Amino acid sequence: MRSSRLFTNLISLGLVSGCQDLPEIGEHVWTGEHVEIWASDGLSACGGSFLEVDRHAARLKEQAKEVGVPTDDAQRFKYYWFDESERDIVDTVCDGYACFIRDSVYSPSMPDFHEITHASIPRIAASDTPFSIAEGVATVFGNFKLDSELRTISPVLPPLQNLLDSNRPSSDEYPAAAHFVRLLLGDDPRAGASALVASDKGARYSEIRKASLSAGLPFDEVAVRYSEFTLMDKNQPRHSISECDRTPEPWTSGRLEISGALACEAHDSLGPFRGRIWRVHTFEVTGEEEQLFRMTWDSLSGIRFSVERCQPSLSMHAYDGATTRLAFLGDGPSQGYRFLAPGRYWIYVETRSDSIGDPSYHFQASPVDF
Repeated sequence: MRSSRLFTNLISLGLVSGCQDLPEIGEHVWTGEHVEIWASDGLSACGGSFLEVDRHAARLKEQAKEVGVPTDDAQRFKYYWFDESERDIVDTVCDGYACFIRDSVYSPSMPDFHEITHASIPRIAASDTPFSIAEGVATVFGNFKLDSELRTISPVLPPLQNLLDSNRPSSDEYPAAAHFVRLLLGDDPRAGASALVASDKGARYSEIRKASLSAGLPFDEVAVRYSEFTLMDKNQPRHSISECDRTPEPWTSGRLEISGALACEAHDSLGPFRGRIWRVHTFEVTGEEEQLFRMTWDSLSGIRFSVERCQPSLSMHAYDGATTRLAFLGDGPSQGYRFLAPGRYWIYVETRSDSIGDPSYHFQASPVDF
């Protein structure tokens, strides 16, 4: 979420200086290439979280450059990871769960990819962009949200004109905004990005349509495609940029085996984000056609797990609106069969951040011979 409406209005009324210092929360704890992280006393991040903030910012800027969006590689943003006991201070500039304002992220979670996106590619995800577009872009590259079942978010998407004309769409409409952004970028990402860059913060449906047509995009066809989808999964329009840029796990004698534990202190564990911690593994399927795989899973109580399909770079991928979910497996032993096409996949494993001990898990996949 971007800056609070109250704070923005105070600036416009001259009651708050546009260059007034924002509140500093906690102590400076870490500096990366793209970010400075500050944390409230008593907060403890999982082993890979701070580095992942920096990596996510770097990935976003690289993607932006691929499609012609201007970025500022020299400027670091500040990430204030605050304890809820300091919510009153944060509420002077934020009116939601978290926000990005000027050059600072305020979030009670770590790492908050949604707000990192606002901060890393502000030209299409922050103050220079229409609110619906900015929130759509931030949702495309935001955190993965694991639901045990795919279910309809809304039987009918909000009409596109209503969505783009809205000065402040609700958070429930963010997936719809992300869906539109993916469709606009899907067939010709450079042209789609050009249309987004050309749409200033005051642009609404008619101006965004004009900018899209000027960039050579069939906006009316995009609008039709937008209206034809039913979103069954909040992750449906999301791009797995943060998960798939990892070294794939090796196959041994035609079998993939992954064992681990969700120990927060591990170098590749992430969180806490909204009460959960997680790890990600990737693997690749080779060959020239689909193969049937048998997957087995075993874990202690409290661990949830999902297998998802990676997506290529935005500049290489035509978004089709399909879910990337291949399998969901919950507590205890289970197994399933899935056809997997050649390509990269990722495994998401999560548990509650207040889980006792370090819950363990084991995953195995092997091709089925007919």
